[in-house]
Amino acid sequence: MRFRKFALITSAIALLSAFAFAQVQLSADAAEKAKKKKEMDERVVQMLDQTIAESNALRLPQNRAVVYAMSGDLYWKFDSKRSRELFRAAAAEIVTYNFETEKEKRESTDIGMPERFDPNDPRAEVLQLTAGRDADLALELLVQTRSASLAEAMAKISMTDVKATGLATGGGLGSGIGSGSGTGTGIGDLTASMDKARASQEIMLEERFRMMAAFSDPDRAIKAIKDSLAKGISTSVISLLQVVFRADEKKAADLAGEVVSKILSTDLTKNNNDLNGVVNFLQYAARPVTNPNPKVKFFSFSETQVRDIANKLANTFLQSATTPAITSALTRSLATLEKVLPERTLLLKQRDAQNRKSQPPDRNTQGRARFYDPGMTPEDVLAQAAKLPNETDRMMAYQAVAARISQITDDARAKKLIDQIPDERIRTNAAEQYESVRISRLTATDKLDEARKAINTLTDRKIKVQKLVALATQFQRKGGEINIESARSFMVDAKALTNPFPDDEDELGNLMEVIKGYAVVEPNEAFRLVEPIIDQFNEMIQATAVLSKYNKRDQSFKKGELVMRVNGNIGGGLLVFRYVQQMQLLGKVDLERMSVLVDRFQRSDSRTIMKLYILQGYLRNAPAGPSM
Repeated sequence: MRFRKFALITSAIALLSAFAFAQVQLSADAAEKAKKKKEMDERVVQMLDQTIAESNALRLPQNRAVVYAMSGDLYWKFDSKRSRELFRAAAAEIVTYNFETEKEKRESTDIGMPERFDPNDPRAEVLQLTAGRDADLALELLVQTRSASLAEAMAKISMTDVKATGLATGGGLGSGIGSGSGTGTGIGDLTASMDKARASQEIMLEERFRMMAAFSDPDRAIKAIKDSLAKGISTSVISLLQVVFRADEKKAADLAGEVVSKILSTDLTKNNNDLNGVVNFLQYAARPVTNPNPKVKFFSFSETQVRDIANKLANTFLQSATTPAITSALTRSLATLEKVLPERTLLLKQRDAQNRKSQPPDRNTQGRARFYDPGMTPEDVLAQAAKLPNETDRMMAYQAVAARISQITDDARAKKLIDQIPDERIRTNAAEQYESVRISRLTATDKLDEARKAINTLTDRKIKVQKLVALATQFQRKGGEINIESARSFMVDAKALTNPFPDDEDELGNLMEVIKGYAVVEPNEAFRLVEPIIDQFNEMIQATAVLSKYNKRDQSFKKGELVMRVNGNIGGGLLVFRYVQQMQLLGKVDLERMSVLVDRFQRSDSRTIMKLYILQGYLRNAPAGPSM
């Protein structure tokens, strides 16, 4: 009996000791993890400070602006006060850039077509970064960095002109050209038109920042909604309604009523942007509502409001004269209208068919666009293609069929369609494209063995490498010894298709794809493969710098310095910077090792911007720290 009690006490002590040890171990692990995170945060800040200091050697003010803005964005996690200082420093550099640019234009003796937008101007990118952290500051800097010529252009434009350019509700910038006064096509008319487009873009950028500033303040959101409704119909108010809804459901409901009233009282035939805005409203309002998080409330229009919006559109489509805008809007919204107003579907479909027939033939209806009509099946396109007298139109039709085959999930139907394409080149490309998409579907649904067999049938080296890498990373993420071994096997197969010392652009692309895969599957191998590429990158950058001196159209360098961009699209896609993603992946795996590699970039300009891209990738999705 005593032995039994002793054993029980001993067991209890052992269990308590084990529990206590486990708790101590967990605490030690957590402390170690926190320590490592603190060390890495300090290292990131150190790298940022070093990069900022090195930027003083840059000659171009626009480059310094990019460095300060990107650094400010990255600094926000650690010190928002310092971040704002950097954004202001970026704005000061943009002011200098504006002054230098306008001075160059005044002194230039070149006579040519006026430029609509300066491709080297980083202002919009810098302000967008600022707005992402502090929209109010972005609004302040927007005014501060406005050039004299832009301010002059804005003084000549009204909001009516803005809406006419197609920018007020998200229209493309291209619609602004040609909207200036007069019908001439001389330099003066073109300059006026371009000034109007620049001013319109500026006004809408300001509007966007005001909306962003309102997202964190229900009272400002209410004001922003009312201001927006006074100018027209913009789907941006939907996000603002959500802000108000979370603070006050009744106010949001009242505002939604005002939005619907504005839609119902607007003549949608007078402005295509209002028409497209209402189509977007309907598609949002009628969407299936799913709420994965019941703790978060989501705004939605009432059923009556959805029907009111739908009836407004239906009446517009059925009672208006046929125009390209009406035809396009009806086609876009027909499926949604069918769900909301089933009783009017027949009339709307008849009007849609009538609109299509009445449209005069032009390049769009005669060419590629009609073959992508959602109402036509690939079989319909093939049948029409055989009757086309023009070979160019036939080739367009076959290419449209090839593109649409990749969306088919029925293998037998897809194969039958591919076999009916008479042009051998298009037929081969269609087969490769379909097989590529099919492999992606197999990989996404974890049918990895089937995907592997399908990859072996591919003949296009580039696609084969891409699919092997995708399959390898999928196996790696599944985990387990067998899957991880399979991932390594796929990567070996992919690497065998590449040249470790690429001779051309295609070979470099294949190798960088393999490096991307190894960054996930076996990082040490990724670093081993990328190290010799740095030397080639140096050669490419320096060669481009030399050639740009003798080509005025080459704007990737200015005054001998690489022109930096926030978005990575340097020099219109300078080859080196197409692979920022791979560099960022490696930086995420081992920041110190990647930092050493980046230091091997010989030119200070490319080294500086690449460091920022690496830090950008490293900090992406990292939890934000407290503001200071």
